[in-house]
Amino acid sequence: MGEARGPTAVRPGVTGVAGGLPPLPRLTVVPPTFGPHDGFTLWEAPDNVSMAAVALAIGAGGALSPLETTVLLTVEETMDAMRRAEQVRHRAPGS
Repeated sequence: MGEARGPTAVRPGVTGVAGGLPPLPRLTVVPPTFGPHDGFTLWEAPDNVSMAAVALAIGAGGALSPLETTVLLTVEETMDAMRRAEQVRHRAPGS
């Protein structure tokens, strides 16, 4: 068998990298996809800074390339954003 690659290779390394982050972000591996990326992973972290630390460490090691992140909102955050959007005054250019 060859060397582990992708998320399988990253999982053991994350424990050492993120050992000081309480609690460790949880990795859920999602099956391979068709499109511009071969696959993606979904992580649950206590906060954005903890996840950013893990993403920086993984990216710096070159285990995953390219590495992109997208922050997902909770239902509560989405509802709050919709309430706040009602207060935003916006006119489209040219209107």
